[in-house]
Amino acid sequence: MGACAGVVLAALAGGQGLKIVFATGAIVLAGLMTFTRDGMQVMAAPPVRDWRGWSLASGNAALSTMMGIGGGAFGATILNLCGFPIHRAIGTAAGFGAVIAVPGTVGMAIAGWNAEGLPWGSLGFVSIPAVLLTVPAALISTPWGVRMAHALSRTALRRAFAIFLCLMAARMIWRAI
Repeated sequence: MGACAGVVLAALAGGQGLKIVFATGAIVLAGLMTFTRDGMQVMAAPPVRDWRGWSLASGNAALSTMMGIGGGAFGATILNLCGFPIHRAIGTAAGFGAVIAVPGTVGMAIAGWNAEGLPWGSLGFVSIPAVLLTVPAALISTPWGVRMAHALSRTALRRAFAIFLCLMAARMIWRAI
């Protein structure tokens, strides 16, 4: 449901709006990674079977769909703030990717089906060439990323993730100007 809401909101926001959503989301995540202590918890465990869990999962899916990411970034942050160690939170949140990306991608293809001015190779708001390049690259590089993540301390991993998010946010802000 969150991915579907993200598709609707993305269609309403337009390109410039989505750049702002992406930059804001990345800055918030970077801030959480930078200014929360390692081991800091806002909840003892993630809420699973109540309205809070449903709200967090739906919000994660909606924002991730709007940002064009799989859901691991917000998911890892949420899980970390709910008591999961950062390495376990990242590993668990990586599984959110397909659950959010598949309906999000299908929804973006449908939402942009008759849109004008799309680049070559677009299926609605989905770039087929980008998918064909990104998916194999992600599959090949994932084991390297896992090894690198486990080689870093929790603090170093949080900092590296925050720096990456800040760089991505800066790029989006630069492109939105």
